[in-house]
Amino acid sequence: PWGVMDMAGNVSEWTADWYLPYPGNQYDDPDFGRKHRVVRGGGAGLGHYALSVFYRSAR
Repeated sequence: PWGVMDMAGNVSEWTADWYLPYPGNQYDDPDFGRKHRVVRGGGAGLGHYALSVFYRSAR
């Protein structure tokens, strides 16, 4: 309605944030906070689960 279109599902965005588990998550990985950065959003090649503004992954 305000001229804003196509804001999700276009490309992934690599952020400068370290990939850390959400609070309360029991999964442990020695590379958390040292190796992987957060990737947010998704593109057509990732599947329907990644086509949202709250999807995140590590790369």
